[in-house]
Amino acid sequence: MDNEELDPQAVEEIDRLDEQIDRLAKWFMKNAPEEIKEGGAVDCAIAFMDELRGRVGALDNVCKIQRTDGNWNYAPYMHGMANGLIIALAIMQGVDPQFLDAPTVWLANKKSSGLVEAVDEIVNSEEVDRAIDEVVDEVLK
Repeated sequence: MDNEELDPQAVEEIDRLDEQIDRLAKWFMKNAPEEIKEGGAVDCAIAFMDELRGRVGALDNVCKIQRTDGNWNYAPYMHGMANGLIIALAIMQGVDPQFLDAPTVWLANKKSSGLVEAVDEIVNSEEVDRAIDEVVDEVLK
């Protein structure tokens, strides 16, 4: 995941941590005994930061999906899941969470527009049945 896809505060925090790790690595390489420099704490810290970035990126992707319209506002459970992912991502990025307010009406409780029922009624009408029978008869001749 590229830093450009993250929240600007998170990018700033990641850059700050990168600088700290670089300073620590330089100090360590200058002051640590030779026997622990190769493959030691610095390599582990760098590998950990790379792993952490990947996990934050994966969490960000899941959070984006859960925040899509029709997902988070479908039912209270989905709203809670979205806000849970939002706070988890905010903690990992070191930023304040921007929670989603509950909608006035959950999509699960909305009445259908009637379009599906109207189409079903037309498709299942005797007139359509007769038209289909005529086409089938014509094709089979």
